[in-house]
Amino acid sequence: MTAYRTMSRELDADATDNLRRWQQSGQPQAWVDAHGGHWGHRDWLTLLANLRHCEFWPLEPPEAATLLERLNRERSNLHRLVGSGLARRWVEAHGGQWGHADWLGLLENLRERGFAPIQPDAVQRLLERLKQEWHNLRRWQQSGEPRRWVEAHGGAWGDHDWHALVRSLHQSEFWPLDLAAAGRALDGLKEQYRNLRRWVESSWPRRWVEAQGGRWDPAEWLALLERLRQSAYWPLDPDAVGSALEEARRRRQNLHRWERSGQPRRWVAARAGRWGHDDWLALLEGLRRSEFWPLDADAVGAVLAEIQAEWRNLFRWEQSAEVRQWIEARAGRWDRADWLALLEGLRRSEFWPLDAEAAEAVLERLTAEWWNLRSWRESGQPWLWVEARRGEWGHGDWLALLDSLRPSQFWPLDPEAVGVVLEQVKRQYGNLRRWRESGQPRRWVEARAGRWGRADWQALLDALHPSEFWPLDPAAVMGELDEIQAEHRNLARWRESGTARDWVAARAGRWGHDDWLALRDCLQRSEFWPVDPASVGRVLEEVRAAWPACRTPVTSAGEGPPAPRRQAA
Repeated sequence: MTAYRTMSRELDADATDNLRRWQQSGQPQAWVDAHGGHWGHRDWLTLLANLRHCEFWPLEPPEAATLLERLNRERSNLHRLVGSGLARRWVEAHGGQWGHADWLGLLENLRERGFAPIQPDAVQRLLERLKQEWHNLRRWQQSGEPRRWVEAHGGAWGDHDWHALVRSLHQSEFWPLDLAAAGRALDGLKEQYRNLRRWVESSWPRRWVEAQGGRWDPAEWLALLERLRQSAYWPLDPDAVGSALEEARRRRQNLHRWERSGQPRRWVAARAGRWGHDDWLALLEGLRRSEFWPLDADAVGAVLAEIQAEWRNLFRWEQSAEVRQWIEARAGRWDRADWLALLEGLRRSEFWPLDAEAAEAVLERLTAEWWNLRSWRESGQPWLWVEARRGEWGHGDWLALLDSLRPSQFWPLDPEAVGVVLEQVKRQYGNLRRWRESGQPRRWVEARAGRWGRADWQALLDALHPSEFWPLDPAAVMGELDEIQAEHRNLARWRESGTARDWVAARAGRWGHDDWLALRDCLQRSEFWPVDPASVGRVLEEVRAAWPACRTPVTSAGEGPPAPRRQAA
């Protein structure tokens, strides 16, 4: 009996040791996992049959069954723990780092939450795997690849894109990785990406950078983030916000360089302040290939609109009478103080805003045109041109005149001002002709016996001002008087020379039209030319009156000097 008991104890000890070795081999856990925690009586009998032929026999079947049930419960609890997310949250809450006290506290927490029994080693392996996934996820996020992937897909993707990403992650340095957490991270980035796009499209970044003058300090940056947290654009990634601001600053700098280059003003001026959608697209395409890219299209449009308004105001100011009146009032002479006073007046006028530099260039050009017009007018060329055409000309004459003026010393000239001068000269020319034909100039000269002074000249001009013959060119009036004066003196010399008396005497006070024409030809070749034919006729009549026998001369029809013209009073 004693021997039997001893043998029984030895057999029990062997069975216990075999059970322990079998458990440590991992085969029981593997068998439970292989059957998914569910097995039947046939599976159990098959397992026992296999155990009888292995190194772990003898075993006590009840104890083996108990072990399998316990392992199954531990496996089930471990699966429940994984599905609850408690372990993942615990790892995240500890930032992937924990000590022994934290570990013991977790095991106690699991027992309180009903996850016992559970294998601490399995829990430890689970935590280590989750820790590695947590760190890999962090490294993946910090690498910037998720953000670049979201941006590359424009904040929208499908299953095909997601599966392609998973395949690439499997082959990357970031694996293993919690795909669910990766998906949530991408969704968060997608929301931030869309919010960032809405924020950028609102022009808030550009306006903020412009308001800061392209510079800001940490306090201003933090104040902006706080405003964004209270806005409809949150959540936003601060790094992406910073990048957007840097991009806006870079675009602002490029915009200022483009403005300083003068290209915008030349582009607007080349299109006379008007352009269409095709012009706009061509401009943007050209800017993309230029040194000024990237640029904010809205800011480019704003610059062009501002320049367009300035260009139109400059054009209206140039076409108005104000600028020419200003130059005329200063007789073409002005200095820097005059210009600054004019600019200050423009700021309060209907022509503002205005490009000051362009306005000064216009003023200098119009001043040069004013001086050129004055020089041309004083040269007498306008009068000669009008006189050569007897006050009448056509469009071809006008174009030919402009062509002759362009290579001359008087260019540049304002064609409209040239036309005004010609019209003024034309009117003066017509008035001068009417005044001449009225006989007043000759009577005025004869009344003064061909001599007058400055007072007489001024009195004549004063008398002409309110007359029907005004306006008149004083120089042309003086030229007319000088011409009549020369004729008057020549006539006096001719009369005093006795030639007229001899001519009448030679013909006994009688002559015909041919004699008169011959006399005119002779006078034109003499020292007494020019002389007024009508005055010559009057002299001849006076001389003939001195011949009694010839008081009633007989002349054939059409003969004799022409009768004196009936002159206006």
